[in-house]
Formats: sequence, C-alpha cells, structure tokens
Amino acid sequence: IKSLEMKKKKITILFPWGIDCIQDKNNGAGLRVSLLAKFLAARNYEVHCVSVGWVEKSIENENGFKLSNKRLFAGWGYALYGLSVKLAALTKWVFPMGLLQFILPGLSPNFTKICKKLLSESDYIFLEYPFWMKTIRQIVPDKPIILTDHDQLWVSMGTTGIFRGVAKRTIKKLELEAMSLADHTIVTSGEDEKAFRDLGYATTVIPNSIESVSPPAHPDKSAFVEKWGTWNKEKSALFVGGGWYPNLYAARVICETIAPEMKDFRFFIIGRCCEGIIRAPDNVIQTGMISNNELNCFYESVEYAVIPISHGTGSSLKTVEALSHGKVIISTRKGVRGLDLESGTHAVIEEDFSNYSKIMTQLESDIETKTRIKTESKRFAEKFNYKRSYIKYMDYCK
Repeated sequence: IKSLEMKKKKITILFPWGIDCIQDKNNGAGLRVSLLAKFLAARNYEVHCVSVGWVEKSIENENGFKLSNKRLFAGWGYALYGLSVKLAALTKWVFPMGLLQFILPGLSPNFTKICKKLLSESDYIFLEYPFWMKTIRQIVPDKPIILTDHDQLWVSMGTTGIFRGVAKRTIKKLELEAMSLADHTIVTSGEDEKAFRDLGYATTVIPNSIESVSPPAHPDKSAFVEKWGTWNKEKSALFVGGGWYPNLYAARVICETIAPEMKDFRFFIIGRCCEGIIRAPDNVIQTGMISNNELNCFYESVEYAVIPISHGTGSSLKTVEALSHGKVIISTRKGVRGLDLESGTHAVIEEDFSNYSKIMTQLESDIETKTRIKTESKRFAEKFNYKRSYIKYMDYCK
C-alpha cells in the first residue's frame, strides 16, 4: 500500500472563491471543482484544492481530497477586494472585482511564498479562472498548468457599470494573456469555444456537469416539511442562484414581474441570489442558503424551474440540475446558455418576462406538453454526468 501511495501523482487545484464553495457545493463553480477533485481522487491522484481566505483552515473531504484556505493576500488586499464585491452587488459594476483578482497576486509576497512551496511539490496544476495565471506561471515556469475559464470574463466582468469600453478591453487583454500562458485551456460551452477560436485561441469544451442524473427519488422530507410546510406542487416554481449579479437581477424579476401576476402560485428563491431582492410579494419565499437534501426536496416539491437570466457566458449548472430533476423549465436563451436545448421539447424558451405567467397558466392545462418536456429534459441531462464528461481531463494529466 505504501508503495502505491508513493506513486500517486499530485494535483493542486487553485480556486479563487474560497474552499467553502467547494465543500458545500453551493454555487456552479464550487460544484464543478468539487466533482473534478472527486473524479481525480478516484483515479488515484493526490488532490489538494487551495483557495484564499482571511482565516486559514483545512478540510479533509469525504471523497478523498484535501481543501485549504490560505492567507494569500495582505490585509489591505482583502479590504479592497471586499469593497469591490459590495460595489458589484449594489451596482452590477464588477470590473474592479475582476481587476483586483488579476493584480493582487503580483502585489502580495505571501502569495508567491505560499504558492511556491505548494506548487513545487505538484505534478499538475489546475487553475480555475485565469486571474492568477501570470504570477503562477512565474512561480512554476516548467509545470503543466491546465486552465479552466468558466466564462468569457471580458463579457461577464467588462460590459456592465461605468467605463465599459476600458473595462472590456482591460479584462480581455488580461484574460487572453493568461490563456497564452496555459498549457491547455478548458471552457464550459461551445459558444465560449467559438468565441476564443475566433480570437485565435484553441480550447477544449468540458461542460458543467452534475453528480447524478438520477437524483434521490425520495429524499428525507420529514425535517423539510416541518421547516417549510407543504403546498400544491402543480402551482409552484423555484429559482436557484448564487450571488453573481445576473442571479440577483433574476430574483428581482421574479418578485417584481412574474410572481405578482400569479398570486395562486408559490415561488421559491434559493441561494445567495436572495440578497438582491428589495421587496417580495407574499407568494415568494426566500430560502437563502440551504442543504443539498433541502434542495433535492424543493426540486421534488415543485413543478417548474423559472430561470429569467438576462446575462452570462459559460454554461448554466442550475439548468442542468433542473433538467436532471425533470422540471418544466421556463427560461431565457441566456438561462440555458451552453446547452443545445430545443424550446417546446426540453424547455420553454421565452425572452419576455411578462409572458412567463401566461406560459405557466397555459401549461397548467396542457398535461401532454408538460409530460413531454419533463421526460425529454431528464433524457437530455444524461450526457452531463460528471463521470462521463470529465474523462477528457485525463488527456492532460497522464
């Protein structure tokens, strides 16, 4: 056994949003990295996920990999970054937040010192998002680095708020520079692959995936019912979203446009996107962050998944989750980005939020269409099992 352990190759996964996202799988990026670490650990790699945090901590994940928060930045860096996050939440201006992620590593001696020690022992480095690439490449010029660019950052971080032209050009330059320094670049959708190819950069698509295409048929609902009560499944819908500004806006759309027109329906808004809600009607329930079991219970207890997303690149994990649960999805095209869904077969695609209430009312009496969508959505989700999708990663760490 000792000789086998000695032969394990070491992989360090660098992630910018804190290890709690990975451990709790409470947003799309965190879930993707958690499944990637689990996938690699199951193939006899020694996997260490490293992120940044004010308080250092380590966790031994039950799936055989380690997670660590390190104090990679100085105190002033955390303070500036915290302000930029607040600014993004309040104004949608995310350019300062993105820019700081790109430049803080080069201004932080701690970052170089800690990463040099960690990465010198690694056989492969998986970098999630391109922010830290320039400094990481300087620290380990000869190590293979596999970059996953979860979005087109110059679109998601450079086209909102003030100084859009400068912001877009700046983020685009930094993002493409990072890609040029990587040994391999992974993207999450065909749309992103084409966008980068048109700019002269070769990438490989590995889509956002889920742990199982057969969610628990009967999750433990006793505590769930005691906490949340019961309701009419046929007249209920949910939206799941993290704290990224398109999700905050979508939550407000549900509260201000969709739910008020459907007073006999109940809408559940789940995740940090609740922080974007200013005022909610009585038929909207804000859950905030919940456990995976609770999320499965909510999926089992509603008929619809409403995804009124108006902005974004990459691919949407919330949509893949809803597909795997066989929900009737009503979404914008951006909400199903990165997925080749057909409106009327796998979901209902509608850009005008004022029409969502009409669509749901029509579907109430159209049992045949609802049944077809639910059946086809589960079938479509089968291609997004991570054990199948992530096989491509093995091409880069042999």
